Amino acid sequence: MNKQPSPNNSPQNVEARLRTIRTLWFALVMSVVMYYVFTLFKRPDESVAPNNTLSLALLAISVSMVLVSFFIKSKLLSRAIDQQQGLTVQQAYIVALAICEVPALLGMLDHLLTANRYYYVPMIIAIAGQLLHFPRREHVENASFKRSTF
Repeated sequence: MNKQPSPNNSPQNVEARLRTIRTLWFALVMSVVMYYVFTLFKRPDESVAPNNTLSLALLAISVSMVLVSFFIKSKLLSRAIDQQQGLTVQQAYIVALAICEVPALLGMLDHLLTANRYYYVPMIIAIAGQLLHFPRREHVENASFKRSTF
């Protein structure tokens, strides 16, 4: 099928939008790395008592947040493609990546509140989710170009 560029979406605009999304993706991945580096320098207080129940609850929330991020991104991308709105693709990725950042924050919280030695697991979950959300060109193109109907 031939694709016709819509008035506001040229191939250069698609490239610029994809570059912007990938830059934001890289910045959000690096923020998770910085959270981990922060935990290396900030040790929990001596008075902090381990709480395995809280650690497991934070881990469960972390996994569920990453799973929810895929559902939300899918819904927003579908809407972007249906309505031919390239900007909504960018919003879909930003929302999904921000939701994937929550497990890293929960890992940091686990480190500071419970001194759990496995506090880094939610951070690994966050990084894995963000790596799986790497921006794809086809999403931007599908939302930017209308298919001809003949």
